[in-house]
Amino acid sequence: MWRRCWSWRAGVSNAAVKQPTVNHVRLRQAGCPPPSLMGDNRPLPFPQLWQRLAPQTQQQLCRLLSELVARRLLPTPAKEVEHEPR
Repeated sequence: MWRRCWSWRAGVSNAAVKQPTVNHVRLRQAGCPPPSLMGDNRPLPFPQLWQRLAPQTQQQLCRLLSELVARRLLPTPAKEVEHEPR
């Protein structure tokens, strides 16, 4: 269907009748998340997980975390100030 001059305020006498718009998108209903597929099994607390790791793996993770923290704590390099010529 062709709606000539539909954007005009008064429209045109032979313009088609405007049909109500239909919303094709369903609105999301706020609610709780779906039930877990694992049932009531909750993840183990961190200390219990840590104890299950082999001592070598614990050491490797400690080294890695130490390096990451040390990088974050390093001061940022100072930027050189350049004066623009006048």
